[in-house]
Formats: sequence, structure tokens, C-alpha cells
Amino acid sequence: FPSHDRRLLFGNYHPSHHCGRRHSIHPIADQLACSGGDLTFATTNLTSDAYTYVWRFNGDVVAGETNASLSLTNIQSTNVGLYCVEIANGCTSTNLCASLTLVPEATVIAPTNLSLQCLADVPAAQITSVVSSNATTVLHVADAAVTNDCMITITRTFAGINSCGSTSLCSQIIIVQDNLVS
Repeated sequence: FPSHDRRLLFGNYHPSHHCGRRHSIHPIADQLACSGGDLTFATTNLTSDAYTYVWRFNGDVVAGETNASLSLTNIQSTNVGLYCVEIANGCTSTNLCASLTLVPEATVIAPTNLSLQCLADVPAAQITSVVSSNATTVLHVADAAVTNDCMITITRTFAGINSCGSTSLCSQIIIVQDNLVS
């Protein structure tokens, strides 16, 4: 008998096993995460077949992670990279990979500092004069003034907020000095 016929004869081969069927597994997706946040990479087996799972981070096996999903908590920059899961059964194996990226911090640059002679010349705060990147919102937070005999120093503070709610601050200094002698 040919070898496949012997397996039939001795009961080691079962046509109902999953080896001849097409597999149906959902891939894992790239993730964009907030620093300090949580996320889960997950794949789904859409059949009743038994699979084993081995997760890797940047090529290294993640100890103890042998389920269809991998959960990460308190995500930091050290978690950024490529995550792969090797999915295997008795017949085949496949690797699915996805990357983890952190949402970048907002950066904001205040308008140029000013030196003026009259308090009436102090311009209104304008968020359109703030240069920002990765900020979904830019706000004027406050003006704080300190004065002495003939000088006022105004610290104008702006905030940039990213999509995770993380805030970055910047300040513009406005000095008003009355140089006129009465």
C-alpha cells in the first residue's frame, strides 16, 4: 500500500482533520497607543481547529504569552516595535505581524518675546501665533504679571494638547517698561 493508504488502514489519518482545509484566521492590526495606556493585539481563529500561539517582540519570544491575544499595560517607549504571533497547528504555521507606535507628544513654540513701552500696546493672546506640531488643540492658558516701580513683566502661557490628552506648555515674555521720564 502507498503510505496514505496505510494511514487509512491503521486509523492514523482522519479526513475530518484540519490539514486539508483552508484556514481562517484574522490578522493582527498595527496599533497607535498613548504613553501610559493599554492595548491588546489579537487574532481570531474562525474555525474549531486547535492552534498554538507564540508571541514575539522585535524577534524575541515574549515569555508566557501563548494565547490568541497579547495585552500590554502602561505602554512606554520601550514597548514600541514589531509584534508577531506564530500560529500553528499540526499541519501548518503562519506568522502575523503588526507594529506598535506611540502617539507623539505635542510640541508648542510661543510667539517671540516682546519689549514694549506702554501697557496699552500689549497685544491680545492669539493662539494662531503659536507654532505647534502633534497638537490637536492649542490654548491660551493664562497671563501672569509681576510689577515693580516702572516695569511690568507678563508671562503669557500657551498649551498644546495631543490626541491622548497629554499637555505641553510654552511661554512668551512681554516686558512693559516706561522709559519716559516725567
